[in-house]
Amino acid sequence: MGANILLTWILIIAATVLLLWCVRRQSKAAQAIVVAMLAVMLIWWFAFSEPPAPTNLHGEFASLRPTPNPTGPYIGSDSCLECHQKNHSSWSASYHSSMTQLATKESLLANFDDRVVQFAAPEPAPTTNAIDNLDQLLSKQGGSRDLSTYHFREKMGMSWVKFYSHPSLAMYPNTQDGQEFPILLTTGSHHMQAYWFPSARGRTLGMVPLMYLINDQRWIPQSSALLRPPPASHAIEFGTWNEACVRCHTTGASINFKSSGMIPEFDTEVAELGIACESCHGPARSHVEYRHANPTAPATSADPIVQPARLSHQRSSQVCGGCHSVNDMPDHPNNWQPFAPGTDLESTRLVFGRDDKTRSWLRTHRNASTPEQLESQLDSWFWKDGMVRVSGREYNGLRDSKCFTTGEMSCLSCHSMHQTADDPRDLKTWANDQLKPAMQGDQACLQCHEAKTFAAVAHTHHPAESHGSRCQNCHMPHTTYGLLKNIRSHTITSPTVTETTATGRPNACNLCHLDKSLGWTANHLHDWFGTEKPTLNADQQNISAGVIHTLSGDAGQRALLAWHFGWKPAQEASGDEWIAPYLSILMDDSYDAVRYLAGKSLKTLPDHQAAPYDFLNTEEVRREQSGDLFKTWSATGALPPAERGNVLIKQPGKLQQDLLSRLLKARDTTPVALFE
Repeated sequence: MGANILLTWILIIAATVLLLWCVRRQSKAAQAIVVAMLAVMLIWWFAFSEPPAPTNLHGEFASLRPTPNPTGPYIGSDSCLECHQKNHSSWSASYHSSMTQLATKESLLANFDDRVVQFAAPEPAPTTNAIDNLDQLLSKQGGSRDLSTYHFREKMGMSWVKFYSHPSLAMYPNTQDGQEFPILLTTGSHHMQAYWFPSARGRTLGMVPLMYLINDQRWIPQSSALLRPPPASHAIEFGTWNEACVRCHTTGASINFKSSGMIPEFDTEVAELGIACESCHGPARSHVEYRHANPTAPATSADPIVQPARLSHQRSSQVCGGCHSVNDMPDHPNNWQPFAPGTDLESTRLVFGRDDKTRSWLRTHRNASTPEQLESQLDSWFWKDGMVRVSGREYNGLRDSKCFTTGEMSCLSCHSMHQTADDPRDLKTWANDQLKPAMQGDQACLQCHEAKTFAAVAHTHHPAESHGSRCQNCHMPHTTYGLLKNIRSHTITSPTVTETTATGRPNACNLCHLDKSLGWTANHLHDWFGTEKPTLNADQQNISAGVIHTLSGDAGQRALLAWHFGWKPAQEASGDEWIAPYLSILMDDSYDAVRYLAGKSLKTLPDHQAAPYDFLNTEEVRREQSGDLFKTWSATGALPPAERGNVLIKQPGKLQQDLLSRLLKARDTTPVALFE
């Protein structure tokens, strides 16, 4: 296109010069020929040049996407600037503000300038769940796969995507191979970013089935960003944003479902894109009007605005819990309404748990008719004892903590939605997790618990400056999964071995001491705190819990271990010279997310930072790379000291093949799908 336009301009200029020459020579025949040439070139120009960009970006597509329009009780975050410039500034720097945005050059974090992205169709599911030994796991298996192609480009001042050879396009009406769509909205700006295009069914949006990883600066299939069973789906999702994402990623949303079909139709409306001021403080039109009428009035109940910091610890936490929990309308999901900050969340929403109320709701609204279906759905949010296991559900964790139920801990005990005046960090650092100053460490707990008792070595049984003496590492371990990483649990508990044997959830001790057995942990907890020792089998007594989870665990457990193998506190406590062969196994896992985490952990090991591993390579290439890693490790002759527990290494550079094969055969192949 660009070459055609350039050529046209060259010819027009040349023809104009020729025409002027002909006029001077007064040759009417030559003049007529040149005029005809100019006419042809002008027709060429209009046929192949692009129309000018609309003055109102996205204006012509406004009817095909949710349009931010603060009406009724909502007035929009810009109205807060008049009196709250500092708070508005820190909110603007937070990732809440940019959770959903119009797709502009500023908001698009991926490069859309004439980029072509290709991904192979999903690999078929394994034909058997049996894994006999390491040799079989690392054996070469090939096979060609079709490629889906996405072409991104800039046009008319906007970004566009073309789909080629996409298997799901044929499923939807009015779409065809090579069709081009404008990118209208983005979701996410911290870890990953998703992109949405119009479906021409009301304001229903379709999702480009790719995800852009911001830190990695790369595209991956959208399904690879989730912990889901293979084979991964590359299908285009229509309506997901309108029905689900809009609930927590915008302010003042109305879903407005209109009709079903291959592509459902929604007339979704929002007061504001992103998680804005009125998400936490409530609709503010009445507040602004009150303040204009009473500019010097003190803060009283007459002012119709919600200040979460002035609420009880339950109500202030529920402001966050409106989005940061697994919840839905108790009567029917289609009756969804935005949560009103300051009110009792659990009087208007069913906050899910591993309980009878949630099971009844799932039977009615999610067609979970059998006990197996019910437990499978609950497993996608909760561990077997009800502890939440997925990210973005921190209120579920907090409400089950004694610090909340018998104490007065709230979300605002550690977090601040606006950077405080005494915070020396820059806005970007603060925005990473919006913790108050000093809340990264023990001070978060020492607000209530006396340091002389709970920060003492007599309590921690670890050297004072070690990772083992940090409160959070023992009482808030990384047993929550989401966003392709592990996250601290927000259910504050003390570690036990029983939690591992009863629920499958790795305990804090064995997530740091990866090389130690459950028996080792049970003995220490009993000696130190009198914790009851559960009955353990021979493997649990003698073999590293990390090894057992890696070889025999389900995909959720394997994901936690894949991340912890790269966690520096765990490497320091356990040593890292024995980790490579277990990462080589996880690098060929059937779950994309597990492979991704294993690849990230591999980069933390000495001499492996430049390892040429890509978790999306073909099965054949992955197995060759994981096999090479195992061979490289074997050549080093690594042998951990005996006191580090049994990690199946008795001879330098060799694993105990018989034990490893037995544990691999016992792998839990139950499908795991975690709903973040």
